Amino acid sequence: MSALQLAASLRRIPAQVAQVVVDLPPERLRHRPAPGEWSAIEVVGHLVDKLNRWGGRAAAVLRAEGPTLESYDQDECIRQGAYQSVDLDVVLGQLVQAAERFARMLEPLTEFELQRRARHAEYGTSPSSSALPCRSSRWPTICVKQRPRPRLASREPVAELRRTVVRVG
Repeated sequence: MSALQLAASLRRIPAQVAQVVVDLPPERLRHRPAPGEWSAIEVVGHLVDKLNRWGGRAAAVLRAEGPTLESYDQDECIRQGAYQSVDLDVVLGQLVQAAERFARMLEPLTEFELQRRARHAEYGTSPSSSALPCRSSRWPTICVKQRPRPRLASREPVAELRRTVVRVG
């Protein structure tokens, strides 16, 4: 994928996510299927957090040769974002902004820049061809080996969200 294609893919995500959640009744949107699992709105918040985090990682990769990317606690980000109590329109607006910021960062990149590599503090060097997320047709791929996370097993955000929404119902 070219940088322009990646940017276009990023910009489609908010509409795809909104299509899945916008008509959910509040009790389904905020229902956690099991202890320790995220509600549908928290999954949307996770996507906001992830796009923001990946934008920061992409900037680090572009600033330095082979930087070390720090891991982060996704559950703690969800707690800090307090998405359970945030209005859906606000979270969707945050998703639009995060996708747009990341898309604008990627658009001007050359193929050479898209191939830059990094090292993850916990998982080591990226096994993929690039340290930048969303370099494959299976958007978004991640620049590090993923820990198994049963509640969010898919790397495709809309599939993650749909699975969460289906489990809520």
